[in-house]
Amino acid sequence: MNLSIICINWNSTDCVKNLLDSLNENPPSCEYEFILVDNASKDFDKYNLEYDNLTIIKNNDNLKYAKGNNQGIEIAKGEYILFLNPDIKVRQKSIDILLEFLENNNDYFGACPKLILPNGDTDLSIRGFPYPKDLIYDILKLNRLGKCFDKYRLTKFDYTSSSDVDQPMTSSLLVRKSTLDQIGSFDEDFPIFFNDVDLLYRAYKDNYKVRYIPESVMDHLHGASTGRADRKVMQYNSYSSLLLFFKKHFNTKNSLIQYKAIEILIKLIIKLKGLHP
Repeated sequence: MNLSIICINWNSTDCVKNLLDSLNENPPSCEYEFILVDNASKDFDKYNLEYDNLTIIKNNDNLKYAKGNNQGIEIAKGEYILFLNPDIKVRQKSIDILLEFLENNNDYFGACPKLILPNGDTDLSIRGFPYPKDLIYDILKLNRLGKCFDKYRLTKFDYTSSSDVDQPMTSSLLVRKSTLDQIGSFDEDFPIFFNDVDLLYRAYKDNYKVRYIPESVMDHLHGASTGRADRKVMQYNSYSSLLLFFKKHFNTKNSLIQYKAIEILIKLIIKLKGLHP
């Protein structure tokens, strides 16, 4: 068994160094490589990143998250790929627990850990797929009425128990390389947001599952790269990517009315919030 870890960096090299330090302190028990894809970070040359098993792909421009991950996937040698954001710190055995689960459960595409925020709270890292009806409930705040209206944001999700999930954050997500080869890599039409949701939804449609495992714990600083970008631009990109996700997966005869309702609602939100690219 071997592992490829892929991390995309944009102006968060300080976090990358902390991540690599945590990995040195708590390495997986198997052979692994760390592929760092740097998207023209301004702070990259300030830090000396000399670590064993480290491969660096240095881009001259910001090729964004999806393209960067695909660059890493193209050269990855591992049977498993662990996607890690720069703002993650691994804890003891956190990677091994995820690997052991996938080794013993061939019908699963991925596994993810519990993420802990700097204040000690559990990061709310699990959501359902944004089906049109469930997203409409969420936008209209009907999710407060009970579980049947709260299938997207999952505000009452039990983070203490292991369970199958739709879409965990890819801040930390272990996947099986052979399945990734089958379903395809990240869709680069989603440069920053919803590329992970699209990937997981494609796996789900091919009957592959993802497991949330709270016994595996990692620390999450949260927003190391996106938090340093213009907030309104990021919000605009998020809503635009959501519309693209619906157009790709739900702009069908059976879902046309719900799709059009979502399209109108999101465009209205973009206008009312004064968001821009």
